[in-house]
Amino acid sequence: MPLHTRVTEANRKVAAQLAATSQREIKESLAVIGLDWGNEKLRKMCDLSSPDFSIAKLAEAAKKYGREKLREAGGEGTLQQLLRAGIQTAVNDIYQIVPKDFEPILRTVVSDKAVELFAPMFKPGYPRRTDRGEEISAPLQGLAGLDVQFQAQKYAGMLSIERELVEDDQSAQIAQMPTYFGERMAEIESAWCAIRFTGKSGSYGGDNIPASATNVSSETYWPFVTKAQGGFAAGNGVNALTPVAFSQNAVQQADILSMNMLDPLGNLMLVTPTHVIGGPAIKWPLDELLSSPSYASTTSMKQAVSTGVGSDTGIGVTVAKNVMMGKYDPLISRFLPQTYCALVQAGKGFIMLRRSPLEVIQENIASGAAFSNELYRWKIRSRWIPDWLEPRFAVQINDGTVS
Repeated sequence: MPLHTRVTEANRKVAAQLAATSQREIKESLAVIGLDWGNEKLRKMCDLSSPDFSIAKLAEAAKKYGREKLREAGGEGTLQQLLRAGIQTAVNDIYQIVPKDFEPILRTVVSDKAVELFAPMFKPGYPRRTDRGEEISAPLQGLAGLDVQFQAQKYAGMLSIERELVEDDQSAQIAQMPTYFGERMAEIESAWCAIRFTGKSGSYGGDNIPASATNVSSETYWPFVTKAQGGFAAGNGVNALTPVAFSQNAVQQADILSMNMLDPLGNLMLVTPTHVIGGPAIKWPLDELLSSPSYASTTSMKQAVSTGVGSDTGIGVTVAKNVMMGKYDPLISRFLPQTYCALVQAGKGFIMLRRSPLEVIQENIASGAAFSNELYRWKIRSRWIPDWLEPRFAVQINDGTVS
């Protein structure tokens, strides 16, 4: 199984586990009032995605149950619980199927701490030829690691709908509005990932997104550093070209930089790129480069060297196959700068830290603004943060400043 497929499946497994946590909470809250969320008929009645869904029928069923079972509590509380269960389930279902741009390359980590401390260790030194009787010490040489902190942030939103709109809703469009929270959460995650990947600050949906916050104290530049900037202070690895427009030669040059990537000990990291990622402007030329069976340029191939584009080899153009066909997978994100481009290894270096699952909370219908203004009010929340743990597993070709 390809590496990027394993990364995607691992990330989706984590998302499914978090969704299962939400389902358990729903089941437990309904069990308190004597409802079994495992009952297929009940779940179907609360399924907002069903063409047969009716808020009026759900309200009537809730009132009937309230009169028969709860008496003094009535059906309002039951309706609230059932609506929340239906919306929570729909939100999680939508969230899991909405494409998340960076899911194929990032690594998801679940945390139960306010601040998660990472201390990734780099590989020790190499074994060496050792004479008989000589002390064996080489594999113990040179241990080094990073001290990186991740702190999950809360992402939340509110939605208020007049009760009359819900009651008079014939097509269930109004009642289904809270379910779009799942789509919006996936969207804002993709935006955060894109902006954090570039290392620069930005904004989306009215939210200011700060630059990468995991900068190691020893490094002046983060997360991408060029040869002209001196490379990383530790190890002198270089993971960025001086910004240049997307081209076959630029991608090949980035690949050579990856092959020569050094860790803080000065050892080769054996980086193996799996994806070329970029903004919308390179979508079609990137697809042509990675899928065309024929050499995709009108000029012959240049040598790709770590110091820049090398001499013309005279190879290509005439009776030439495209050696880059299928070499990497393309990943285009509308949230990246238009001409952005980078080469990256999936599942390495770029992290999504998840602190709490996606959840929907409905305000008590019998109190607060929901009672005095006759509103249905829902809140969505989740805690997560994407950022760099080790940026040497990516090489930036164009930061978006070159068109």
